[in-house]
Amino acid sequence: MERKTMQDRPAGADVWRWFADNVEAEFGKMDLETGRFMEGQGWAVTNQDIMLCLAVLYSASADGNRLYRDGSLIERIGLAGDALRRFQYPDGKVEFVKVDGSKWGPIYMPWSMYHWLETYRLIGGELSPGRQADWRDGLELAFAGIDREMRESLDKHSEKISAVHNIPTWNAMALHRAANVLGHADWKKAAETMIGLTLEAQHEDGYWPEHHGPTTLYNLVYVHALGLYARHGGAIDVTAALDKALGFHERFTYPDGSRVETVDGRTKYDSHPSPMGLTGLTLLPRGEAYAASLIGLAMKRDVRWKMPHLADLLQYWSPDWAACQPSLSDDMPSEPPPTLFDRATFEEVSARSLAVKQDGWYVCLSAFAAPCVESRWGQDRQSFVGVWHRSSGLIVGGGNSKNQPEWSTFEVRSADGSQAYVPDAGEICEGSRAIRLACGSRALTVRLDRLSAEEALFAFAADLDEGDEGYVHLPLRLKPGVPLLTSDDGQTLGVSDSPIRLAERDGESVRRLAHDSWELLFEGAYSLDWPSHPFNPYAEDGRAELREAVAVLTLPLGGNAARSITIRVSPASV
Repeated sequence: MERKTMQDRPAGADVWRWFADNVEAEFGKMDLETGRFMEGQGWAVTNQDIMLCLAVLYSASADGNRLYRDGSLIERIGLAGDALRRFQYPDGKVEFVKVDGSKWGPIYMPWSMYHWLETYRLIGGELSPGRQADWRDGLELAFAGIDREMRESLDKHSEKISAVHNIPTWNAMALHRAANVLGHADWKKAAETMIGLTLEAQHEDGYWPEHHGPTTLYNLVYVHALGLYARHGGAIDVTAALDKALGFHERFTYPDGSRVETVDGRTKYDSHPSPMGLTGLTLLPRGEAYAASLIGLAMKRDVRWKMPHLADLLQYWSPDWAACQPSLSDDMPSEPPPTLFDRATFEEVSARSLAVKQDGWYVCLSAFAAPCVESRWGQDRQSFVGVWHRSSGLIVGGGNSKNQPEWSTFEVRSADGSQAYVPDAGEICEGSRAIRLACGSRALTVRLDRLSAEEALFAFAADLDEGDEGYVHLPLRLKPGVPLLTSDDGQTLGVSDSPIRLAERDGESVRRLAHDSWELLFEGAYSLDWPSHPFNPYAEDGRAELREAVAVLTLPLGGNAARSITIRVSPASV
C-alpha cells in the first residue's frame, strides 16, 4: 500500500527558512507610527497576532532561522503589542474590527490575547521596563475579564456541557497559561473545568458538534487548544480526545492538505492546508506523520504560512522526522508510523459520511442531515456531494449556504406550492457507495456507481409524491480565467465575474461541459448558472467573494426519473 516516506517530508532547517521568509515578507505591512499590521488601508485586531511569529523567530536557535536574535525584531514586536494595548478599553476588551471597517462589538479577543501573552512570555524581559509594565497591565485586565466571563458562563448553564464551544475551549487553554505566566493560580479552576467539559462534549467520531454537527475548520481550534494545554503542563489527560480527532481529520483532509468542506456545517471550501491543530496532533506519533505531510504539501504548493499557529508548533516540535523519532539503528532513521491520510486508497465511513479515496480521486458523500439554525454562523446542511481530483482540486462542492435552495443537492417543489431543500433525514446505504436523503416522504438516493482512473459516475434516483417537481443541484467549481466549453453550441465561454446562463429543456443528446482538466457528461434537461455566491457569515453584509462562487448545475427530476453524470479527467492528468 502506497504511503509517503521520509524523503517526502521536509527537513527542519527548510521549514524554519520557509517560515522566516513568509513572516519577513509581512514586515512592509507594518505602519511604524501605529504599530498596526495593515491590509491595504484596512486593519483587523487579529492582524497583530503575527507578533508571536516574530517572537518565536527571535528566540529560537534553529537551523535555517536566520532571524534568531535579530535586534530589529524587538522594536517591531514592541510596536505590535503597544498597538493592542492602546486599543483596549478600560476593562481590557478591544473592539472587534475587521479590515473592511465593520465593527462587531467589544470582546476579549481570544486569539489575540493568547498570542500577546505568549509574546510577553518569550521576550518580555527584553522590553523596556515601562513597556513591559504596560503590557502586563493590559494582559492582567484581559485575562481577569476572561476568567470572570468563563465563571459566569459556567454558572449560567444548568447543563455545564452546553457551555462548550471552540472559543471557550481556546480561552480555557489561554487562561490556564496566563495563570502560570502572570501568577494567578485561581484562574486555573474555571480553565480546568472547561477543559474537562470539552473532553466530555467530543463525539465518538472525533469532532466537536457545532450547529448540530461537525465542522472541519473549527474542530481544529479545539485540537490546537487542547494540544497547547497539554504542552503547557495541563493536569487533565487529553490524549484520547486528540487521537479520535486525528482519525476524523485523516479521513476528512483532501490529498492536497485542504479540509473537506462537505461535512462542515459552518465554513466554505479553502484550497489551502492550515497549520491549525498541528500542535495537538503532533503529540501522537501518527499525528507527527500527518503534520509532516501537511507541512510538506504547504511548502510544495507555495502556501505562505505566516500564522502564529505554526509558531506555536515550532516552539514544541521539530518538523525534521529524524529529530523527533528514535532511530532503529545508529545509521538508519526510523520510518514514521502509517497514517490513513498518506494512503493512496481508502474507503471510510465516519460522521455519517462516506469518504472514498482511489485512483487520484477523493469523493465524499455526506448523509449528515440536520435542522436549520437561526444563527448566522450555522449554515443550512444542504450540499452533500464533494468530488476532488489531483489534476484540478475540487470539482464538485464548496460547502453550504443559507436560504439558497440552488445550493442544495436535493430540492422538492410540491403541487401545493411548498418547497423543501434541507433534508430532515439522511443515511448511508449499507453495502453500496450511496446515501439517501429525505425531505419528509420524498427521498433522493445518490450513488457512486463507478470510480476508475479516468472517470467517476454518479447516479441520482428520486422517490417523489405525485405532482412534485424534484431537482438535483450540483455546485461546480469554476476557475476564473479558465474557459468553459459546452457541446450544446460549441461555445467557449470566458469565466469571470460576468454571468453565464445555459439551459436546455429537453432532448436526449449527450451534454458536455469541459473546464480545466475535467469534463462532465450527462443527458437530458438541465440549466447552468454562474456565478452563484453563497452567504458569507463573516462579512457584515453577507457578501462572498468570487473565489467562493460556484456554477450551479441543475438537473430536473420529472416524476421518479433517474439522472446520472459522468466526470471524466483528461488522460494526461491520470
